[in-house]
Amino acid sequence: MSELREVQLNRMKPSIYQTSGALRIFELVCADLFRFVSTRVPPRNRAYVKSEEF
Repeated sequence: MSELREVQLNRMKPSIYQTSGALRIFELVCADLFRFVSTRVPPRNRAYVKSEEF
């Protein structure tokens, strides 16, 4: 029963992306968000954050 539902969901996923173009919209939103963050955060702070991770 649960396996059948998973198969149906896996069949639905590609068709949803193909028909509505939701994936492209998602990519555009991510690109805008990345651009917004890169313009708001000064390079000095980003370098500081990267050095903190290591």
